[in-house]
Amino acid sequence: MMLVLNSISYLQIDKRKTREKNMIRKSNLTGISLLSMIFLVVIFFQSQTSAIPAFARKYKTSCSTCHVAFSKRNLFGEAFRRNGYVMPLNDAQLIKEKPVSLGVEAWKDLWPEAIWPGSLPESFPAAAVSIMRVKYNPNKTDKENTLDFQMPMMFNFVFGGAFGQDVSFFGGWSAYAAGQNAAGLQRLFFQFNSIAGGRNLVNIRVGRFEPGISDGYTSTQRLTLSYPITFDYNATSLSTGQGGWRPRDFQSGIEVNGIVKHNVYYAAGIVNGEAKTIGDPTDQKDGYLRLAYNFEKYGFDGETLDSGLVNLNNLNNSFMIGAYTYWGSRNKIPLNNTLYNNKFSRFGLDLTWHDNNLELLSGIIYGRDENPNNELSTLKNLAYFVEGNYSFYPWLIGVLRLEHASAWKTNNEIDKFYNIVPNVTILYRANIRFSIESSIKINQDRNLKGITVPANNEYPVQATALNASIAF
Repeated sequence: MMLVLNSISYLQIDKRKTREKNMIRKSNLTGISLLSMIFLVVIFFQSQTSAIPAFARKYKTSCSTCHVAFSKRNLFGEAFRRNGYVMPLNDAQLIKEKPVSLGVEAWKDLWPEAIWPGSLPESFPAAAVSIMRVKYNPNKTDKENTLDFQMPMMFNFVFGGAFGQDVSFFGGWSAYAAGQNAAGLQRLFFQFNSIAGGRNLVNIRVGRFEPGISDGYTSTQRLTLSYPITFDYNATSLSTGQGGWRPRDFQSGIEVNGIVKHNVYYAAGIVNGEAKTIGDPTDQKDGYLRLAYNFEKYGFDGETLDSGLVNLNNLNNSFMIGAYTYWGSRNKIPLNNTLYNNKFSRFGLDLTWHDNNLELLSGIIYGRDENPNNELSTLKNLAYFVEGNYSFYPWLIGVLRLEHASAWKTNNEIDKFYNIVPNVTILYRANIRFSIESSIKINQDRNLKGITVPANNEYPVQATALNASIAF
C-alpha cells in the first residue's frame, strides 16, 4: 500500500511541474510555428475515454498511475475500472477531493430504519476530450484533395465518478464529430457494485454502455485510432449499406457482471440492439455472455495488491483469456420497403499477455447471419487479429497489428482481405500524446461460384494520419 501512496505522491509533484511548463508555453503561442500549432492547439481526446482527468484531480495523481498512455489503461487502471471507479485498496485514504457525505456511518447500523449513507463528489467530475488530425489518403478520387486537416475531428465531454464505494457512473456527450456538430448522449450508465456476496461478486450495470463481451479489449484499451477488426468488422453492411451490428457499439440495457475469487470475470446482459436508446417493443432483444480468467495472483480486481507484490511500475505481467457469445435479431427495410428480419450470432475468443515492456493481444470472432439481405441465404464471417505493443521507453511505444477478415455464402466469397496497422505513440507529457498511424489493406483473390476474381491492390496504403491529443 505504501508503494501505491509513494507512487501517487511522486506523480503529484510531476503533475505540478507539468502545469507550470504548460502555462509558460501558452504565454508564447504567437511564436510557435504552424506545424506546432497543429500538434498543440489540441484541446481534448477521443469520445470513448473510460478514465478521465476528473479521476486524476480526485486522487491528485498523474494519468500514468492508471494508464500506459491515455486512454489505454495499465493493469492497475483496469482494476480501478472494474472496481467501480474507486481504488482497489483503501480508497477513502487516497481521495484528496473529499466527497460530500450524505449521512453518517452510524446509519448503517440503523438500517432499515435509516437511509443507507452515501456521498456526492465535491465537484462535478467532468472533463472534455477531442482529437486533432492531419490525414493523407492516396486513394481519394479527387487526387488534389488527398491531404485533410481534421481539426478538430472530435469534441466531447465525459464525466464519471462514484457515490461512495458501491455506486458509480460514467457518461459521454458528443458535441462535434467528423466535421459537423453532433450533439448527443453517447453513453450514460450507472453501476451498483457488490449488491450480493463478497466485494464485486455481483454488480449490476444499467443505462447505455459498451456490452461486456468486449471487456478483455474494450474500445478504450487501444493505442491505435482504428479499432481491432474483431470489434469493428461488419460483413452484413457490404452489400446493403445499412450498417448492422458491431461488438463495440454502445447499447441500452442491463448487465450483470462480477469477479469470482479474484481471477474469474463474468458478464451477462440484455440490450435493445440496433444501438437504439429507446427500444421498439416489436423488436427482439439481444443477449450476450462473457467468461474470462486471469492467471496472475492479483486477478481482475487488484484486491491482493498488498500481499507482497511489486510496485505499480512492475504490475505489468499477466496472462488473460476470455470467451464470449452474442445473439440477436435485426429488423431491416430494404429499398422496396419490405420489412424482413435477420437473426444472427457471434462467438469469440481473446488473449492478452503482458511481459514487462511487451504486450501481445489477439482475438477471433465467428459470425453467422441467417438472412442479412432478404435472400434467405446464410452469411458467415470470420475475423481475427494479432497485435504487439512494445514500450521502448515509458514515453515511446510502438504498435503493430495484423488482422484478417472474410465473409462468404455458399460458393460465394463476399469479402477477403488483410490489414496491417503500424503506429508510433509519443507521450509528450502524461496527458499530451502524439501519434502517427497508417493502414495497409491487402485484398485477396475471391471465389465466386467457382470463378476466381483477382484482387485489386493498386493502392494498398489506405491512409496515414498524424494525430495530437490532450486530455484534461
